[in-house]
This record gives sequence, structure tokens and C-alpha cells, in this order.
Amino acid sequence: MENFTSHINNLISDKIVAPILPSEQTLAMSEKRLNFKFGPELREYLQDFGFILFSGVELMGINERQKERSDLIKTTEFLREDYSCMNSYVVIEN
Repeated sequence: MENFTSHINNLISDKIVAPILPSEQTLAMSEKRLNFKFGPELREYLQDFGFILFSGVELMGINERQKERSDLIKTTEFLREDYSCMNSYVVIEN
């Protein structure tokens, strides 16, 4: 069975990914900051791509350069401020 990364690679061939992928330490810090445990597919996406840009669309993520200033973290925190129903979710596309 193909893994999640393979599915993304098969679907999106022309993409830009994070120049420096997040470290395990950055992912752990992100989970703690967001009070959210990344599921296996999201963790795999973050480890293998960081984020993806394709055809004018951004799938948010985390990269090592920005760490806690990465879009996934900033956007999730921003939405949680106004929408408590988002407390159990993270934002990957806006």
C-alpha cells in the first residue's frame, strides 16, 4: 500500500515545498503550542513537505526557518481566538 506522501506526489507533480523541513523538535514544539497531537498523515505531510504550493494554492504547513511563525500555527491560533469550535483542529488551507 502506498503511503500518504506517495499519494500527494502522484496527485501534485508541479509543486514547491519548504526549503528546510521541520525538525522533530519543531514539530513537538508546534504540537505543544497548539495543544494538538498531529495524526500520522499530517505528521508525514509535515515531515516530507513542510508545506506545498501548487497552481496558486497553498497547503499550509511548518518549516524550520519560520518555526512558530509558520502559517499553519499562526492561522490556527488566529482562528481559535474567535472560533472556539476550532480548538480541536488545525488549519491547513484557508
